[in-house]
Amino acid sequence: MRLKAKFVLLFSILFLTFLIFSKCSAEELPVPEDSIVHVNEIVANPVGNDSDAEWIELYNGSDEAVDLQGWSLVDTLGSTHQYYFNDSALIEAHGFLVVNSKTSGITLNNDQDSIRLLKPDDTVASESEIYTNAREGVSWSRKDDGSWAWTTTLTPSASNIFDPETPIVVIEKDEPILLTIAEARTRQDGESVWIKGKVTVFPGTLGAQYFYIEDETAGMQIYSYSKEFPLLEIGQTVEIKGVLSGANSDRRVKISQLSDIVIVTVPIVSIEPKPLEIIEVNEKVEGQYVTVSGEVSRPSGDTFYVKNDQAEVKIVVKSGANIDKPRLKTGQSITVSGVVSQYQDEYRILPTRQEDVRVVSLGQAELPKTGPDDSILFSIIISAPIWTLYLIVSKRQKILLRA
Repeated sequence: MRLKAKFVLLFSILFLTFLIFSKCSAEELPVPEDSIVHVNEIVANPVGNDSDAEWIELYNGSDEAVDLQGWSLVDTLGSTHQYYFNDSALIEAHGFLVVNSKTSGITLNNDQDSIRLLKPDDTVASESEIYTNAREGVSWSRKDDGSWAWTTTLTPSASNIFDPETPIVVIEKDEPILLTIAEARTRQDGESVWIKGKVTVFPGTLGAQYFYIEDETAGMQIYSYSKEFPLLEIGQTVEIKGVLSGANSDRRVKISQLSDIVIVTVPIVSIEPKPLEIIEVNEKVEGQYVTVSGEVSRPSGDTFYVKNDQAEVKIVVKSGANIDKPRLKTGQSITVSGVVSQYQDEYRILPTRQEDVRVVSLGQAELPKTGPDDSILFSIIISAPIWTLYLIVSKRQKILLRA
């Protein structure tokens, strides 16, 4: 009995020691699930180069240090990017962490955006309110009550300031006046515009979120966040109210709701491409429906080039246009119509329908389909009987010689 009593006593001591040690260890470790970490301040349009100077500030409002390893930041509108804290990123109790765009790779839109902080299981830990029209040198900052406002006092790694001496910047959306598309293209990113033009490309043809319009002065891409569009027809006149922006160097007007597109009740007119020389494919005609002629150069599947003595232009056939993939030969005479688009420093033409590509030298009104070369197949069919007759005659001559 004494031995059993000693064993029970020893086991009890060891168990209590384990509980005490576990409790102490738990108190020393960060407990992120029980902590409060907020997106606290955003600078989307800093003075100078946006790509290097944008930043996002996080604030830990709890009494515990929090390690954000495995958490992530993501912007929610337009072209989004998610940044993961792959290494240890500790925020002390009631402390701050500033993440700049050079580290995160997140590019914030000046016209409209917001930021989410996600836990490792992708649940939302914190999210900023959506801002619009970020002015240069101001920050979108969180108040103590959880609301957001603009302020001209930037406070990285410090508490946000909203006092009477630092007025809150309130962005007023002035009602835009009707502009020609050429006038709208000269305005700055983030400005509200109102334009009118004829539909030249359906939504979904070149991209799921945009279509094109043009007037007598220029053309423009219309981009919808919601992917909601009314029933449109080529040649139909529409009015657009939205915000100017640029994507991969293409100018566009961004809209956020279906009511931003108004169909004008005027007769539908036919759309004819604007004839151009290849050398004229540049910024002045970006967004317009044009046509060029020349010779095929560098044919390669869905991408090929058309050139003449002066210049060369890239042609990109997108899958949404439902155009048969081209099988072209270098030197063929060709006429190509489509919308002028700029990607980085290169201008290209995007055909939108089958009749936009005409191989003149073949007398065709559309792109040749993929598959074997018809000329080779024709040669094989014609030459087969000749070779058969030749073999029969040769065999008979051998028989006569033996006789």
